[in-house]
Amino acid sequence: MAAYDFRTLNDKEFEVLCCDLLSRKLSRNFERFKPGRDGGVDGRYFSPDGEVVLQCKHWVNTPIDQLIRHLEKSEAAKVAKIKPSQYFIATSLPLSRADKSRIFRIFAPHIASESDILGAEDLNDILSRESEVERRHYKLWLASTAVLETLLNSAIHGRSDFLLSEIAEHRARYVQTGSHAAALTKLNHKHVVIITGDAGVGKTTLARNLLLPYASDGYEIFSIADSIDEAESVYQKGKKQIFYFDDFLGSNYLDAISGGFGTQISQFIRRVKSDPSKRFILTSRTTILNQGKMLIGALSDQNTAKDEFEISLQSMTAIEKAKILYNHMWHSDIGHEYREEIYKDKRYWAIIKHKNYNPRIISYITDSQRLEDIPAAQFWPHTLGMLNNPADVWSHPFDAQHDDYGRALILLVALNGRSISQGELSDAYYRHVNRQAFSSAKGQQDFIRNLRQLCGSMLNRTVNSHQEVISLFNPSIRDFLLSRYQSVPTVIGDTIRSLRTTDSLTTAISLLANSTLDSAFTRTLLSSIAGDADASAYVGYSSLYIARLYSFLYENNHNVSERDIALIGRASAFVEGENLPRQFEEIIDLYIIARRHGFSAPASIDALIEQACDKDPSMDELSKLANLMGASGCVPATDGIFREAVLAVFVDQIYDEFPAEVVFEGLSWDEGWGEAKSQLKDQLRLRLEKFGFSEDEDLVLEIAESYDFDDQAYGYYRGREEENERNYYGGDTMTRDIDDLFDRS
Repeated sequence: MAAYDFRTLNDKEFEVLCCDLLSRKLSRNFERFKPGRDGGVDGRYFSPDGEVVLQCKHWVNTPIDQLIRHLEKSEAAKVAKIKPSQYFIATSLPLSRADKSRIFRIFAPHIASESDILGAEDLNDILSRESEVERRHYKLWLASTAVLETLLNSAIHGRSDFLLSEIAEHRARYVQTGSHAAALTKLNHKHVVIITGDAGVGKTTLARNLLLPYASDGYEIFSIADSIDEAESVYQKGKKQIFYFDDFLGSNYLDAISGGFGTQISQFIRRVKSDPSKRFILTSRTTILNQGKMLIGALSDQNTAKDEFEISLQSMTAIEKAKILYNHMWHSDIGHEYREEIYKDKRYWAIIKHKNYNPRIISYITDSQRLEDIPAAQFWPHTLGMLNNPADVWSHPFDAQHDDYGRALILLVALNGRSISQGELSDAYYRHVNRQAFSSAKGQQDFIRNLRQLCGSMLNRTVNSHQEVISLFNPSIRDFLLSRYQSVPTVIGDTIRSLRTTDSLTTAISLLANSTLDSAFTRTLLSSIAGDADASAYVGYSSLYIARLYSFLYENNHNVSERDIALIGRASAFVEGENLPRQFEEIIDLYIIARRHGFSAPASIDALIEQACDKDPSMDELSKLANLMGASGCVPATDGIFREAVLAVFVDQIYDEFPAEVVFEGLSWDEGWGEAKSQLKDQLRLRLEKFGFSEDEDLVLEIAESYDFDDQAYGYYRGREEENERNYYGGDTMTRDIDDLFDRS
């Protein structure tokens, strides 16, 4: 039997549930009344003998004696006035036989028997027989022990397990708006959905809640942290899996340019679309996605617009906004006096109608931890202040709740751009606070103490691949900090200098691109970092960090000094002495820069090719290697190794690189595949030219033979016959009055 305590429902949702359950139990359709002044009636139907009435009481935190006194004092007179032919009362509290007897005496003769009084046990008994009702009430269904166990068992790795636990913990506050059903429909139909929208509109919340029905349906859940390689490593053809990549372009679109990220993500999207057992959910801010598509050719070529689903506050109806506010208030542990400030003079309308309304701000103003320093008398001005200046939502906790050392730690995480390992953060922190400029700082220096204080309010701490990883509690913290320190670029520069992570270098370039930092300052900063690294003989620096630094500085800069040239030579020598990393495209870029200035880097191209081809290189990495080989030449054995690597990557990615719409373009189903094969070979010769194999007809033939023309043609021509994509943007059909939703009489 089901064993719900109904705590995940608010009072209005509980009334809807009770009407549904009694309708099933009695095989009669209870008419539901809009929330608010019900006069003792939450549901009713008319029988030959007269009006049958249902009253619901959702008092989960109230002692039973208090409920019974309320029924006797307030509800008995209402029922006597209505004079129903039959009266039902349902409560979320468990009721004993004695409790039912007391309630029966209060409402007699309108209650026919004690069986018309339903407590938590009775509602659970009906639910156990009415699985359809249980499933329809989303938040209730998610609260069941069986579903929670299924959800948590569906996680592939610990990070995904933590994600699902977090979703389950916050499920009570979630409101299914029209966007939920529309995005779910698109995901079912297309297998992929990219949820876009402005900051704070609810992208991540929607994406996470889309995972749950799939998890309960037997899908394995995998949360991607940084690289699509993580998903590739657990991908199992034919197995039900759903992948989730939050903020997949990172804090800025330039985070994704390096390392062939755009190609990887677009290829994985195509792979998921062609596998009926897979689903893929991604989120990104609209502006970042649009900028990314302009700069990342693979995303533009993929035509991701068909997979996008944008959440906009303009499409959110007033009743949806009201429900989100009401739900957060209901499930919040803020004091009664704080709630009264919103109810007073119907101030909730000022929130719902505010131009800066968004779900993130609603979660902040109903979070008791964020109100510890805000007395009830100041709560309403505080709320209006956050609505009027959303970026300042972090101003108070940043300034008032943390010292100089805590603020430095937050800034380090924010300017890293992505999550950072605790070890890397600790090293960066002590480098940062031990600078001369930090000598007058006030507060406690201890890293662990500060980290513990910040986690859960400004930072998150999770276990990822057997290491502790730190990230911002919310992406908007970064927006706030960049806005604050834009006029003090030296603070940003000193922080980036302390980090020494490849992501922090990307942050510097992205800040230049969006004009947070100017060109002269950024170039001076990066040149200074290069000088520091050289002076330390590169101790404490990774080869990939140095390669990325020099690529940013010199790849498109031909006006270099003798000092710069000397730095390039020593940097390339350092990188050559380190192990080749898993992703090495920028290492090759540095070697190309060094050779441009007369250095023989690396000393052995043949040795580099052997190492690189042993690391499952990407198409872009092989292209860079070909560039390096073309300038130097290799022994035949190395040419053979390189040729095999090119063959392998083309065969592996043939459907991604040569989709059916390219191969079968201009051809009809009944023309046979001779012309299609010819078109594929022409395309292959063009693509192989930059690898030095355009005239290698054997290689062209080997790759072409791996193409399944029958299978690709079937999918292509069937797709062309499908009807135009449906319009997924549904409107809200609910017309319940907002004043009644907030009415407490």
